Amino acid sequence: MIQLKVCTKCGIGKPLREFYGDNRKKDKKQPWCKTCSDLASKNFYRKRHMEWQDFLGKDRLTCMECGYNKCRAAIEFHHRNPEEKVFEIGRWIQYHSCNNQNKKLVLEEVDKCDSLCATCHRELHYYKTHPEEKGVK
Repeated sequence: MIQLKVCTKCGIGKPLREFYGDNRKKDKKQPWCKTCSDLASKNFYRKRHMEWQDFLGKDRLTCMECGYNKCRAAIEFHHRNPEEKVFEIGRWIQYHSCNNQNKKLVLEEVDKCDSLCATCHRELHYYKTHPEEKGVK
């Protein structure tokens, strides 16, 4: 017989395999089912990402080379001097909340960067190592 547990989020009884493990709990399972946990996690990170994008603003999320600004996810921060780089901005905003202390750190790092779309960023790095190909069609 399959043992069921009721998800405290959706209220549906599901088999134990539908719950992530949690050794701190008596039944060794989290209170929310995998579906509810995954959705909550996805929404949490999506909200955090949007907070950072709103904070950075449209000007910083526009390519300085070609003006591209259709998709914020395609904008990357290129450190003008790699030796001054403290952290990768894209990775930082994935894992840190958008609070005043973190905003200050991100702005300090952004000031060392040029905003470039993915294509312009790749071209910039490519032509640094292949200068003879610049302008060749």
